[in-house]
Amino acid sequence: MLLEIKNVSKTFGRNRVLDHVSFSVDNGEFVVLAGPEGLGKTVMLSMIAGKIPCRNGQILLEEGKSLGHLFDKSDILSGNSIYKELLTVVETNKDLKEKLHTMELAMMYMKGDAFRGVQKDYEALNKKLASIEENGNEYLVSQVLELTGFGEEDYTRMIGYLPEATQLRVALAKQLMLQPHLLVIDDPDSFLTKELFLNVISYMKEQGIALLAASRNPEWFEEMPVRIVEL
Repeated sequence: MLLEIKNVSKTFGRNRVLDHVSFSVDNGEFVVLAGPEGLGKTVMLSMIAGKIPCRNGQILLEEGKSLGHLFDKSDILSGNSIYKELLTVVETNKDLKEKLHTMELAMMYMKGDAFRGVQKDYEALNKKLASIEENGNEYLVSQVLELTGFGEEDYTRMIGYLPEATQLRVALAKQLMLQPHLLVIDDPDSFLTKELFLNVISYMKEQGIALLAASRNPEWFEEMPVRIVEL
Protein backbone atom coordinates (compact mmCIF):
# COMPACT_ATOMS: atom_id res chain seq x y z
CA MET A 1 0.00 0.00 0.00
CA LEU A 2 1.44 3.36 -1.06
CA LEU A 3 -0.40 5.52 1.49
CA GLU A 4 -2.45 4.57 4.55
CA ILE A 5 -4.48 6.98 6.65
CA LYS A 6 -5.50 5.46 9.99
CA ASN A 7 -8.00 7.11 12.35
CA VAL A 8 -6.77 10.66 11.73
CA SER A 9 -8.51 13.43 13.65
CA LYS A 10 -7.81 17.16 13.70
CA THR A 11 -9.17 19.90 15.91
CA PHE A 12 -8.69 23.65 15.67
CA GLY A 13 -9.74 25.11 19.00
CA ARG A 14 -13.20 23.65 19.66
CA ASN A 15 -13.81 22.88 15.99
CA ARG A 16 -13.15 19.27 15.00
CA VAL A 17 -12.61 19.25 11.23
CA LEU A 18 -11.56 15.59 10.90
CA ASP A 19 -12.96 12.75 12.99
CA HIS A 20 -11.21 9.37 12.82
CA VAL A 21 -10.69 9.42 9.05
CA SER A 22 -9.26 6.27 7.45
CA PHE A 23 -8.57 5.44 3.80
CA SER A 24 -5.73 4.26 1.58
CA VAL A 25 -4.16 4.86 -1.82
CA ASP A 26 -2.51 2.01 -3.71
CA ASN A 27 0.43 2.34 -6.06
CA GLY A 28 -0.71 3.91 -9.32
CA GLU A 29 -4.25 4.52 -8.05
CA PHE A 30 -6.25 7.73 -8.56
CA VAL A 31 -8.32 8.75 -5.51
CA VAL A 32 -10.47 11.85 -4.96
CA LEU A 33 -11.57 13.00 -1.50
CA ALA A 34 -15.01 14.49 -2.01
CA GLY A 35 -17.45 16.45 0.09
CA PRO A 36 -18.88 19.91 0.76
CA GLU A 37 -16.67 22.80 1.84
CA GLY A 38 -15.64 22.74 5.49
CA LEU A 39 -15.28 18.97 5.91
CA GLY A 40 -11.49 19.11 6.20
CA LYS A 41 -10.43 17.88 2.76
CA THR A 42 -7.68 20.48 2.36
CA VAL A 43 -6.62 19.98 5.98
CA MET A 44 -6.26 16.24 5.30
CA LEU A 45 -4.14 16.85 2.21
CA SER A 46 -2.03 19.40 4.10
CA MET A 47 -1.34 16.86 6.83
CA ILE A 48 -0.32 14.24 4.28
CA ALA A 49 2.02 16.77 2.65
CA GLY A 50 3.54 17.67 6.02
CA LYS A 51 2.25 21.23 6.03
CA ILE A 52 0.13 20.59 9.16
CA PRO A 53 1.28 18.20 11.91
CA CYS A 54 -0.68 14.99 12.55
CA ARG A 55 -0.95 14.30 16.29
CA ASN A 56 -4.00 12.03 16.33
CA GLY A 57 -3.90 8.98 14.08
CA GLN A 58 -1.34 7.77 11.57
CA ILE A 59 -0.26 8.86 8.09
CA LEU A 60 1.91 6.13 6.58
CA LEU A 61 3.73 6.59 3.26
CA GLU A 62 5.43 3.46 1.95
CA GLU A 63 9.15 3.49 2.71
CA GLY A 64 11.28 4.87 -0.09
CA LYS A 65 8.34 6.48 -1.92
CA SER A 66 8.26 10.16 -2.80
CA LEU A 67 5.37 12.61 -2.48
CA GLY A 68 4.70 15.77 -4.47
CA HIS A 69 1.99 18.28 -3.67
CA LEU A 70 0.17 21.14 -5.33
CA PHE A 71 -1.96 23.47 -3.23
CA ASP A 72 -1.13 26.85 -4.70
CA LYS A 73 1.39 28.60 -6.93
CA SER A 74 3.89 29.24 -4.11
CA ASP A 75 6.49 26.78 -5.42
CA ILE A 76 7.07 28.56 -8.73
CA LEU A 77 9.32 31.56 -9.34
CA SER A 78 7.38 34.50 -10.75
CA GLY A 79 10.53 35.95 -12.35
CA ASN A 80 10.88 33.04 -14.79
CA SER A 81 9.25 32.29 -18.10
CA ILE A 82 7.13 29.13 -18.28
CA TYR A 83 9.81 27.18 -20.16
CA LYS A 84 12.68 28.35 -17.95
CA GLU A 85 10.70 27.42 -14.83
CA LEU A 86 10.42 23.79 -15.94
CA LEU A 87 14.12 23.65 -16.77
CA THR A 88 14.85 24.32 -13.08
CA VAL A 89 13.77 20.74 -12.23
CA VAL A 90 15.28 18.89 -15.20
CA GLU A 91 17.58 16.06 -14.17
CA THR A 92 20.81 15.58 -16.11
CA ASN A 93 21.89 12.25 -17.58
CA LYS A 94 24.56 12.06 -14.88
CA ASP A 95 21.97 12.47 -12.10
CA LEU A 96 19.81 9.70 -13.55
CA LYS A 97 22.73 7.30 -14.05
CA GLU A 98 23.82 7.83 -10.44
CA LYS A 99 20.28 7.04 -9.24
CA LEU A 100 20.18 3.91 -11.39
CA HIS A 101 23.53 2.73 -10.02
CA THR A 102 22.33 3.24 -6.45
CA MET A 103 19.16 1.26 -7.19
CA GLU A 104 21.19 -1.55 -8.80
CA LEU A 105 23.28 -1.88 -5.66
CA ALA A 106 20.20 -1.87 -3.44
CA MET A 107 18.43 -4.56 -5.49
CA MET A 108 21.34 -6.94 -4.98
CA TYR A 109 20.24 -7.33 -1.35
CA MET A 110 16.47 -7.30 -1.87
CA LYS A 111 13.89 -10.04 -2.34
CA GLY A 112 10.16 -10.40 -2.85
CA ASP A 113 7.88 -7.35 -2.84
CA ALA A 114 10.71 -4.98 -1.88
CA PHE A 115 12.73 -6.09 -4.92
CA ARG A 116 9.74 -5.85 -7.27
CA GLY A 117 8.90 -2.35 -6.02
CA VAL A 118 12.40 -1.01 -6.64
CA GLN A 119 12.64 -2.90 -9.94
CA LYS A 120 9.51 -1.11 -11.19
CA ASP A 121 11.02 2.28 -10.28
CA TYR A 122 14.31 1.23 -11.89
CA GLU A 123 12.59 0.35 -15.16
CA ALA A 124 10.68 3.66 -15.20
CA LEU A 125 13.89 5.62 -14.55
CA ASN A 126 15.71 3.70 -17.27
CA LYS A 127 12.91 4.54 -19.69
CA LYS A 128 13.19 8.22 -18.76
CA LEU A 129 16.96 8.18 -19.31
CA ALA A 130 16.57 6.49 -22.71
CA SER A 131 14.02 9.12 -23.75
CA ILE A 132 16.31 11.97 -22.69
CA GLU A 133 19.32 10.44 -24.45
CA GLU A 134 17.29 10.00 -27.64
CA ASN A 135 15.32 13.24 -27.66
CA GLY A 136 17.01 15.58 -25.16
CA ASN A 137 15.58 17.29 -22.08
CA GLU A 138 13.82 19.79 -24.29
CA TYR A 139 11.51 17.05 -25.56
CA LEU A 140 10.49 16.05 -22.03
CA VAL A 141 9.75 19.67 -21.10
CA SER A 142 7.71 20.20 -24.26
CA GLN A 143 5.79 16.95 -23.67
CA VAL A 144 4.76 17.93 -20.15
CA LEU A 145 3.86 21.48 -21.16
CA GLU A 146 1.61 20.16 -23.93
CA LEU A 147 -0.11 17.83 -21.45
CA THR A 148 -0.94 20.77 -19.21
CA GLY A 149 -2.30 22.92 -22.03
CA PHE A 150 0.68 25.02 -23.15
CA GLY A 151 1.88 25.50 -26.73
CA GLU A 152 5.21 26.78 -28.01
CA GLU A 153 3.74 30.27 -28.16
CA ASP A 154 3.43 30.16 -24.35
CA TYR A 155 7.03 29.21 -23.54
CA THR A 156 8.32 32.77 -23.16
CA ARG A 157 5.33 34.10 -21.19
CA MET A 158 6.42 35.41 -17.80
CA ILE A 159 4.83 33.58 -14.89
CA GLY A 160 4.33 36.70 -12.79
CA TYR A 161 1.87 38.08 -15.36
CA LEU A 162 -0.22 34.93 -15.74
CA PRO A 163 -3.68 34.40 -14.19
CA GLU A 164 -3.58 32.27 -11.05
CA ALA A 165 -5.22 29.26 -12.73
CA THR A 166 -2.53 29.32 -15.42
CA GLN A 167 0.20 29.58 -12.79
CA LEU A 168 -1.26 26.49 -11.14
CA ARG A 169 -0.95 24.62 -14.44
CA VAL A 170 2.74 25.59 -14.52
CA ALA A 171 3.13 24.30 -10.97
CA LEU A 172 1.43 21.04 -12.01
CA ALA A 173 3.79 20.69 -14.96
CA LYS A 174 6.74 21.04 -12.56
CA GLN A 175 5.37 18.28 -10.35
CA LEU A 176 4.93 15.99 -13.36
CA MET A 177 8.55 16.65 -14.31
CA LEU A 178 9.65 15.55 -10.83
CA GLN A 179 7.63 12.30 -11.15
CA PRO A 180 6.82 11.57 -7.49
CA HIS A 181 5.25 8.24 -6.58
CA LEU A 182 2.21 10.10 -5.19
CA LEU A 183 0.96 13.51 -6.27
CA VAL A 184 -1.42 15.38 -3.95
CA ILE A 185 -3.56 18.08 -5.60
CA ASP A 186 -6.19 20.32 -4.03
CA ASP A 187 -9.18 21.13 -6.28
CA PRO A 188 -7.77 20.14 -9.70
CA ASP A 189 -11.19 20.93 -11.20
CA SER A 190 -10.65 24.60 -10.30
CA PHE A 191 -7.80 25.11 -12.78
CA LEU A 192 -8.00 22.21 -15.27
CA THR A 193 -10.56 21.35 -17.92
CA LYS A 194 -11.81 17.77 -18.02
CA GLU A 195 -9.81 17.19 -21.19
CA LEU A 196 -6.57 18.38 -19.60
CA PHE A 197 -7.23 16.38 -16.44
CA LEU A 198 -7.73 13.21 -18.48
CA ASN A 199 -4.51 13.91 -20.39
CA VAL A 200 -2.64 14.40 -17.13
CA ILE A 201 -3.86 11.23 -15.44
CA SER A 202 -3.19 9.23 -18.62
CA TYR A 203 0.43 10.43 -18.46
CA MET A 204 0.56 9.70 -14.72
CA LYS A 205 -0.63 6.15 -15.38
CA GLU A 206 2.18 5.64 -17.89
CA GLN A 207 4.71 6.96 -15.37
CA GLY A 208 3.30 5.03 -12.40
CA ILE A 209 2.32 8.17 -10.48
CA ALA A 210 -0.60 7.82 -8.06
CA LEU A 211 -3.02 10.70 -7.42
CA LEU A 212 -4.77 11.91 -4.30
CA ALA A 213 -6.98 14.91 -4.98
CA ALA A 214 -9.72 16.79 -3.12
CA SER A 215 -12.83 18.37 -4.58
CA ARG A 216 -16.19 19.82 -3.60
CA ASN A 217 -17.60 18.59 -6.89
CA PRO A 218 -17.48 14.78 -7.19
CA GLU A 219 -19.85 14.91 -10.18
CA TRP A 220 -17.01 16.51 -12.18
CA PHE A 221 -15.13 13.19 -12.00
CA GLU A 222 -18.00 11.00 -13.21
CA GLU A 223 -16.97 8.39 -15.81
CA MET A 224 -13.31 9.06 -15.02
CA PRO A 225 -10.90 6.33 -13.80
CA VAL A 226 -10.84 7.59 -10.21
CA ARG A 227 -12.08 6.23 -6.89
CA ILE A 228 -14.21 8.64 -4.88
CA VAL A 229 -13.79 8.69 -1.10
CA GLU A 230 -16.53 10.65 0.65
CA LEU A 231 -15.52 12.57 3.77
